[in-house]
Amino acid sequence: MNIDDWRSQIKRGTLEFSILLMISQGPCYGYEIISRLERRPMELLSPAGHWEAMAAAVQNGAGAVYLGCGDLNARRGAKNFTPQELPAAVQYCHLLGVRLYLTLNTLPSDRELDSARDMLLRSSRGGVDGVIVQDWGLAALARSVTPDLPLHGSTQMTVHSLAGEIRGDGPG
Repeated sequence: MNIDDWRSQIKRGTLEFSILLMISQGPCYGYEIISRLERRPMELLSPAGHWEAMAAAVQNGAGAVYLGCGDLNARRGAKNFTPQELPAAVQYCHLLGVRLYLTLNTLPSDRELDSARDMLLRSSRGGVDGVIVQDWGLAALARSVTPDLPLHGSTQMTVHSLAGEIRGDGPG
């Protein structure tokens, strides 16, 4: 596949957005990475910090939403979903064909690891489509506790090199 093929597929929305960044860093390793990615339509991922924001995102075409729940997300001071509301949020999104991702994008302290473990288990059992993490240790905990729950790296992981991408490909 040459660069013109990539551009035409990106314009048609059949390649992931992240490939555009990888292509700009050189065709050799860009092609190597691209060959491992599944081709699928682009998806609009929208923040959904509370019920009203989630409903607005879903009703206006979001293919997926992400939200925080409890204290283990970067917006813990904002209005968030409670652990008790999470199952209803998942049910609402799935009923309308929208995926829901939970953000656990903080650097948890040792005191918070039990809460993180509980939230991971709750997410897995509750049908959350994936978890967005910042901390490598939390990613390792998620892999051991909920091996089937998809993991996604937060932009806060600051992965900015091929070495970081390769490391990130392992845990999740």
